[in-house]
Amino acid sequence: MITAYIFIQFGSKDPVEVIKAIRKVEGVKQAHVVTGPADIIAFIEAEDMEKLELVVSKIRKMAVITSSDTRITWSI
Repeated sequence: MITAYIFIQFGSKDPVEVIKAIRKVEGVKQAHVVTGPADIIAFIEAEDMEKLELVVSKIRKMAVITSSDTRITWSI
């Protein structure tokens, strides 16, 4: 299992609509509106890197998303 956090910025769209759409993406386990440089932080789980890339790609393709930064995690 691969996990990652994706830090998301979006335009002037209503954050409630944006976060609802992100939460519907298969693989997104949590998503929260936050303060700071990112507007939303989402936690993603996927079986492998290929599936993780698909989840991230679905989020990035949303019309309202202006930028994103994905951080893959690993266990220590």
